Amino acid sequence: MKIAVFGSNGKFGETVSEFFSSHGHEVSGFDISDGEFNIPEGFDIYFLAVPLASARKMIRLLKDGVIIEIGSIKGPVKEFSGKLISIHPMFGPKSINDPVFRNIIYVDDLSIKDGERTIRAIFPGFRIIHMTSGEHDSAMADLLVKPYIFSLLANSIMAGEYDFGGFSYNSMKKIMDLVNSESRQVVMDTILLNPESPEIIMKIREYLDKLDDQIRGSNTKL
Repeated sequence: MKIAVFGSNGKFGETVSEFFSSHGHEVSGFDISDGEFNIPEGFDIYFLAVPLASARKMIRLLKDGVIIEIGSIKGPVKEFSGKLISIHPMFGPKSINDPVFRNIIYVDDLSIKDGERTIRAIFPGFRIIHMTSGEHDSAMADLLVKPYIFSLLANSIMAGEYDFGGFSYNSMKKIMDLVNSESRQVVMDTILLNPESPEIIMKIREYLDKLDDQIRGSNTKL
């Protein structure tokens, strides 16, 4: 197949471009870092490895071929239901070669008829998990929003570098790396546009308030 990968300059775009090429597809990469959208024609598949705002603009401009969008939040894509294939690859550049992580969420209520056949053709051997857009966004609240928030918090409070840190310190560094290895725009879209994010923030605040009360109480007893 002839596949156009938009966002091929990004980590995920580069990874899937190499993957598709290694499986015999003719791949052309397109960089959108300058904000310009030069829409090519004549491709079988247009794979959008770009932030949500760019993906929405490009979906409106594309006229031929099969459009595949891979966003981590599906609510803002509902207006294009039936015009594309909506998936969420649950792997990244570091995990695409690990069979454990070769999972792809297929969003049934947004995708065109028989779109799964296309996904199986370009991602042979991957596990396909069917969800609605609502089920997907709810699942991402647990699988992505919470980890991303904790990673941002870890980055905001870590102050020093130590060469004698133990397991806890090293675990914190891994949590910090979670958002540092991702596109910051994608991370923020995932958090800010998920409908369950306000409730998650509220629960974190409630816990921190209780912890603050305990700390203040302990200090008064000394």
